[in-house]
Formats: sequence, C-alpha cells, structure tokens
Amino acid sequence: WRKEAREEGFMERMARTLGFIRAKTAPEPTPPTNLSENNPFEGLEDEIDEVEEDVGETFVEYEPRKVDVGEKHPGDIVETGSLASVEPPDVTYVPAIQSMVERENTLSSLQMEAIIYACQRHEVRLRDGSRGGFFLGDGAGVGKGRTIAGLLMENWLHGRKKALWIS
Repeated sequence: WRKEAREEGFMERMARTLGFIRAKTAPEPTPPTNLSENNPFEGLEDEIDEVEEDVGETFVEYEPRKVDVGEKHPGDIVETGSLASVEPPDVTYVPAIQSMVERENTLSSLQMEAIIYACQRHEVRLRDGSRGGFFLGDGAGVGKGRTIAGLLMENWLHGRKKALWIS
C-alpha cells in the first residue's frame, strides 16, 4: 500500500489538505449568478432575518426557576426551547453558604442553583454507601470555577473535607 500511496501522490495530497503544501494553482472563483449588478447584497437581509428567527425559536433566556439565592447572573445565558419546557426538580436543600452569598454577593443565582442541585445529589447514598455524584457541564463564561469553589465551601462547612476537582 505504501508503493501505491507514493504513486498516487497520497502524502502530497495529505500535506496539501493539512496546509503544509500550497496548491500549485488556485482555482478561479466563479462569480455568483443570482446577484444584482447594482446591489450584490440584495435579498441577504431577508435570509439573515430568517436565520435570526430560527435561532430565536431555538434558544430562550435562562433564569433559575426554583432558586432565588444570589444575584442575577451577569452574562447572557440561554437554553434550548425544549429544555425550557421541562420543569426542574424541586429544591429540598438549604445551603449553609446562603447567608455568606447574600451578604458578600459572591455567586450568581445560576451558580447557586448548580450548587444546590449538586448538594441535593450528594445527600443521596448509593447502595455501596458512597454519595451520589453531580456533573457540571455549563458552557464558557458561566463560572464553573466559582461554582465548584462554592460547592467545595458548602461541603467543607458540612465536614466533608475530601474533594476531587477535575478541570
């Protein structure tokens, strides 16, 4: 197969694909056929509006519905419309750090929501005696580090001194 690859220029094609070798001749761009000579952007506004409408229907602004601890999150946080239609679990956990958060304004309501649901899960004992786990999968800019630090502080106040933080 090596001989065949050399004969067919396999390595050269691979290197060109990866950007290590430039193409010998660039193909001439073909001009668009459906644009007006006077306004090359004619009709583009309608396409942009359609895309924005689709995105607007797909995502909705996210606000914690069952947690009122902490200030509104400073960033724009969204969730899919299908997730927004699902009712979150009831809150049964009262965090020990609640008064500290309200006094010092250190965590947003979104971050506190994650801490509260994680702690609710930690109260669950599994068959082998270990505690239930929680996966924090927030996107960029939500403050996963602050949330995890708050979760560690909450557990510390309850005497749980062991933690594993994987980032």
